[in-house]
Amino acid sequence: MNYTINYRIISIHYNDKKRTTLATIVCEDTGEIFYGKAHRRKEDALDISLGANLAVARAVRKMVIDDLAFSEKAIKDNGWEFNFNC
Repeated sequence: MNYTINYRIISIHYNDKKRTTLATIVCEDTGEIFYGKAHRRKEDALDISLGANLAVARAVRKMVIDDLAFSEKAIKDNGWEFNFNC
């Protein structure tokens, strides 16, 4: 089974005062916008790439969960079934 998602990173912002990285992505298929946030502890060294990757991964996770929830609802509401060729 293949599962494909299409998204584009809109922005990645780091707030030094709050020590947070916020990533914003858009789902290319639906146009929905998703956000992901990563927090840095006071004792951690600053690593922008780690924070950016973690924030983007969290936004993508939200997008996938939303997409799968929609698919599950459509299957339950419409009686669609998966057909596998064996």
